[in-house]
This record gives sequence, C-alpha cells and structure tokens, in this order.
Amino acid sequence: MKRFLSVIFTLLLTVALYSRVVRGRGQDRLFVGSMALAALTRPEGFFLFVVLTLVELVRTRDMRRFLAIGAAFTSLTAPYLAWKLLYYGSLLPNTYYAKEGSLLGGALYVWSFLSGAGFTRYLGLPLVLLVIGLARRHPGRFWLSSFLAAEVAAVVLSGGDWMVGWRFLVPALPVVCILLANGVAVAHGFLEPRWPRAAGVAVLVASLSLFHALGRPSLAIAAACHERGEGQTTGHLEVARWLGRHGGAGDSVALTDIGMVGYFSRLRVIDISGLTDVFIGRSPGPILRKVYDTDYVLEQDPEFVVMVCS
Repeated sequence: MKRFLSVIFTLLLTVALYSRVVRGRGQDRLFVGSMALAALTRPEGFFLFVVLTLVELVRTRDMRRFLAIGAAFTSLTAPYLAWKLLYYGSLLPNTYYAKEGSLLGGALYVWSFLSGAGFTRYLGLPLVLLVIGLARRHPGRFWLSSFLAAEVAAVVLSGGDWMVGWRFLVPALPVVCILLANGVAVAHGFLEPRWPRAAGVAVLVASLSLFHALGRPSLAIAAACHERGEGQTTGHLEVARWLGRHGGAGDSVALTDIGMVGYFSRLRVIDISGLTDVFIGRSPGPILRKVYDTDYVLEQDPEFVVMVCS
C-alpha cells in the first residue's frame, strides 16, 4: 500500500508539474486540483504546494493570483484537515512521530539514493549529466529545478526512511529523467558542431551507460526484497501461526513488526514500535529505538511478548 500511494502521489505531482512546464500559468485549476489531491494522499504535498506557490509569487509578484490559488487549494483541503484534527487530534499521521528522524539522516538518505541507485557509477557520469541538465537553459528549467529542490528539501526535513528502494524520492524520478535527457542533449549540442561523427557515438555511449548504471541497482533492490520476503515467511509467519495456536480469545501480543503477526495470529496487538500507538509513537527516539515507559506496555497485560535480537 505504501508503494502504491507513492506511485499515485508521483502521478499527481507530475500532472501539477505538467500544468506549469507545458501548459503555463493559464492552467492554475489543473495545478491546484492535482496538488490538492497530492496533499490528501501524502502530507508532504502541503509542503510542496506552499514552497512552489511561494516561489511562483517571488517570480511573478502577482499577489492577487497567489491569493486566488491559495484560496482554491484551501477550499479543497480544509474540510479534510478539519475532520482529521477533530477525529485524530493531529494534522500529521502517527507514523510521522513514530519515525522521528534528523536533518543529517535525511541528507544521508538522499546521498544513499544517489550512490545506491547508480548515479555515482562510471566516475559519476549520471550525476554529471544530471547537473548539466539542471543548468541547461530551457523554458521549463525554472519549474523543474524548483520542484526538484522542494522534493529533496521535503525528504531531508522528514529525516529519510529505513525501507528498501528510497520510496520518498520516487516523486522526483520523472524530473530526474527529464534532466538526464537534457544533459545528454547538451553534450550532443556541444560536440555536434565540432566533431559531428563523434557526437552520435558519444550520445549512444552515454545512453547505454545511463541504462546500465541506473538499471543495475534494481537487481540489488529486487534481491533485498526477495530476502525480506523469505524472512517474513520463515520468521514472521511462523511466529503468527504459533501465536494463533497457543493464544486464546482476548489475548494480546506486544511486538514491533505487527503486520503479518497481527493479521494471521488474530490477537490484539500492542505495537511497541509506535506506528499504531500514539503514546509510544510520540515517545523520544527513532523507530525501533523508542525510549518509552515500559510500564505503559506491562499495564496492558500482554499474554505474549515477541523479542527481537540483533
């Protein structure tokens, strides 16, 4: 589900970017509508809307248009935020507090994406082409660079993530692909007048290098996901089945990875990682290293406690 939401979020942001880069300022309704849906999908959508709208205000100095866009966005999102505040008592999801991170952790997360996803391969050729594409003068450069900066800032401020695949940076991939294509085009434009024959060969080599550098890490990600899947089957599923056989109606279990165990054991779960528990989720410390009052868990009288040793 998390990855599905990342894909939907990416689609909506790409539509918003399309409305600016291709359609221009006459497409404010498309921009507001897609950004509002993106904000309702993931909370960082609000941050991205605010940043991009402020950047547009600085660029155009059109306060009337800025206020109209803000009012339209607010009218679409305010009812949901009001309901969320009344029902949950918080505008941000509990997982935001449970997965407490740091600016350093967020920055390292971005770097791990650049190095792990292949951008530093071949002496950093993909990263160089990305920077060249970002510097190239073209009509959509302002919005492409603004969107990429806002997305990276959102990831850094969130503190990053521990899951495989850098899902928080998936929304940036469409812009990254455009910038890489721009980088190759700049290289071709520089070489073609000087060495026409070499220009075509250079573009072919650069394209094949990009394909290999950025495609190969996907195999490592697939292997890591497969390994985790095996661990879920041999570990979590077996624990769930054991608890299901030995637990009774009304029994509870305290543990961290609650998904498979909670579903198949049919026991009440006490989530000591804090993802589904407000008290533990808002206790200090990152996920899996929460510093919470253990009496809070013991007072709920769990029949089973699953301990994980590492």
